[in-house]
Amino acid sequence: MAQFKTVLVAGGFGRLGKFIIDEFVANGTYNVKILSRPSSLTERISVIEKYKAVGVEVVAVEYTDHAGLVKILKGVDVVVSTVSIEAVYDEQIVLIKASEEAGVKRFIPSDFGSDHERIKHPFIVPKVRIAEHLRAHKTLEHTIFYTNYWTDTTLQFAGWDLDAHKAIVIGDGNDKFTLTHRRDIAKFVVASLKNPKARNAVHGTASEVVTWNEIIRSAEKHSGHKFEVTYRSLCEVEEQLKITKESAFETARDELFSLPPRDQGVIVENVKEEYPEIKTITIDEYLREYYANKP
Repeated sequence: MAQFKTVLVAGGFGRLGKFIIDEFVANGTYNVKILSRPSSLTERISVIEKYKAVGVEVVAVEYTDHAGLVKILKGVDVVVSTVSIEAVYDEQIVLIKASEEAGVKRFIPSDFGSDHERIKHPFIVPKVRIAEHLRAHKTLEHTIFYTNYWTDTTLQFAGWDLDAHKAIVIGDGNDKFTLTHRRDIAKFVVASLKNPKARNAVHGTASEVVTWNEIIRSAEKHSGHKFEVTYRSLCEVEEQLKITKESAFETARDELFSLPPRDQGVIVENVKEEYPEIKTITIDEYLREYYANKP
């Protein structure tokens, strides 16, 4: 198995990228770089200085500058992409092609969501196209991460208001699904670089398997308040999806959170047992910390 020494994180200042950067720094065995657009540097001076102080190199280039990308990627062993959903195809495809030309060994695309086979919505298409490209071009290794919902962001995305003690659930709340905390995603990504099974593979990750009703009980316990819960039937949601296909955000959200009542909420390729050293973070721990920090 190839030895990886230098990693570059594209989108390293974003919602997930910062966790991955921090985990690589904590690991201490890799040369770490962050790829940014030149225009973004002035907005993040204090963050950049913080990373430079711990040995992280920040490199800047426009994604439209192919030669510039290739130059920056020379000597990089692994690219971890955490670009936003809006840039999943356009920016990643040029990054992949530049990585191939520069001799990068492995590319981890900005997937980090639900299984492609289970989502029938336009927002997943760019991710599918990137995965197909990586599988078709054997010069560049890849690992695709299916993380399902993120422990520390999914309640808000699902329409919950933790401060007003309100929750929205599709189904009866007893369907199981997997959650992965962003800190755990970062740990799995870093650990995967030393796992031969991660080469050209799908890595399903999960911090835990839960139900919405279990989360409601946990939220009530830690907040000290009864939650007002709105249960939406799967039939109602599916009928609404047929009508509002053009409303991208709402339909994407409803499509994602319809997976548990369709018995598709559990990531089946879960590789957690391959990484016994990773102690994952539960939703109960997240909620305890969330409410402990409230006045």
